[in-house]
Amino acid sequence: LTSNRYASYTDNYARLPLLAIVYPTVPNYNKDMAALACLAQVLGQGRNSVLYQNMVKKQLALQASCFSSLSELAGEFIVQILPLPGKNLADMQKLYQASLDSLEKRGITDEDIAKFKGGTESSLINGLQSVSGKVSQLAAFQTFTGNPNKIADLLKMYSSLTKADVMNVYQKYIKNKGAVILSVLPKNQPQVIAAADNFKIDSTHYKAPNYGYAGLKYVKAKDNFDRTQKPPLGPTPVIKAPLFWKKELASGTKVIGAENTEIPVVTFSLFIPGGQLAEAGNLSKAGIASLFTDMMEEDTKNYTAEQFANELQKLGSSIRIFSSVDGITFSVQSLKSNFGKTMALLQERIKNPKFTQDAFDRIKKQNIESFKLQKAQPASIANQVFAKINYGSNNVLGINGNGT
Repeated sequence: LTSNRYASYTDNYARLPLLAIVYPTVPNYNKDMAALACLAQVLGQGRNSVLYQNMVKKQLALQASCFSSLSELAGEFIVQILPLPGKNLADMQKLYQASLDSLEKRGITDEDIAKFKGGTESSLINGLQSVSGKVSQLAAFQTFTGNPNKIADLLKMYSSLTKADVMNVYQKYIKNKGAVILSVLPKNQPQVIAAADNFKIDSTHYKAPNYGYAGLKYVKAKDNFDRTQKPPLGPTPVIKAPLFWKKELASGTKVIGAENTEIPVVTFSLFIPGGQLAEAGNLSKAGIASLFTDMMEEDTKNYTAEQFANELQKLGSSIRIFSSVDGITFSVQSLKSNFGKTMALLQERIKNPKFTQDAFDRIKKQNIESFKLQKAQPASIANQVFAKINYGSNNVLGINGNGT
């Protein structure tokens, strides 16, 4: 593209506008594949990304992210920004451009490369955990590259990535390059558009393909069995469960474990009773468990949220905290070689949360805007109505687990 192409459409069910900026890049397995993925991570993935720090954390946007999406014939570098109420998409585009300027000033650091390599190695290994994962990777590699063992080439590509490679793809595909800039507009809000549409597809020479449907006739299938009769049960399948062990610690904590030596990954979950059911005594506090888990993923005594995320990414590990109906779960995944360091971070997360006012205000604001968005999503509406009908409006299970 020689210049930006602006396009827009109205979504009658959207509560907030959306800005999408899409750059054409390269097909999958291209030599620039790893560098584009790393650039997307630095620019718009996670708490340490440029877009998060410049837009979301400063409460100038509700969400801002980007990712590299590569397909068989072509690829796209996609930026998506969801503004806070009262902000228009032209403002978001200006903030995005300022973020690109910020990226150029900060550059790509050694830590950026280390985080990307650690996370990518972990992701590739984790993708081999299931039979489905193995089959999918082997089939995709064979189909699109002719080499079922392409994972070895990918690991080599990722491990050899440099800071210069990442800045090169920024210069080659993003900086001062044309993009398709799409404004998704809520009903009756044309004023929030990023810019007037300036491109229309030329359809004068379009010729619809012949799909072969002409002359086809539907022929209803005939059953060779009686649909009014319930079929008998088949034999009970034999399932071979893995061996597991149990232990009770001096504190009363019950432990259960199993061993799988196929890949060098450790998965650990800590479950604490509570969750949504613990809110039943005071329905005005519904959602407090969910808010608590959100706050637990913020700053700790010895790490900011960004520093904590950095450490996890360098290890290729993850620590997730979430609430459910009857409890709160700390879920950990780590490469075996980094499990000790990951558990030290889990201990920091559990024992030393900081609960800052700034984080509380930001999460509260984000949740309120999220509730507004859910009112435009049929699936969310259906789930909430079903729960209210099923349990009643005076039952904690009839209330949204994230609050109201």
